[in-house]
Amino acid sequence: MPTFRNDTARWIDHWAVIQAPTEEPRKILVRFAPGEERALAYWVPYVKLGLTLVDPDWPKVPNTILISGTFSFEPGIERQFQIEPCDTYVVNVIVQSGRVMLFPGNTNTGVEIVQSADVPFHYRAVFDWEYAPNLRVTGLEAGTRATVHAEVDRA
Repeated sequence: MPTFRNDTARWIDHWAVIQAPTEEPRKILVRFAPGEERALAYWVPYVKLGLTLVDPDWPKVPNTILISGTFSFEPGIERQFQIEPCDTYVVNVIVQSGRVMLFPGNTNTGVEIVQSADVPFHYRAVFDWEYAPNLRVTGLEAGTRATVHAEVDRA
């Protein structure tokens, strides 16, 4: 959601088509007076209109992806992941080979996630950031590979 400025000596008008999630699309007239700077909740074709892009990120949109990667583990190897402050977040751990332990926050109680024919290898959980501001994943078997993905819970 960007901020634009009219650096010209003339008024700049643009008909923008916007749509809220539960509404039909509608047209609104966006007018910039000479010298006016304004933040909008949508993009306009600023180059074509003759506007200056002041800040492409206003207001700042928070990251929704907190962790995303595939990691190798050996027995006793621990990886720690700091979670950006948020209300709750969803964690998915997918073990491609071997097994790991997942510890939310500083607890010593974890959950073992194993890739085998008998046990599902995909683990999903929702954590409250207040109680689990970080995650620890520890390898339990040689040659373990696991994907760890966490994102802000939007529910």
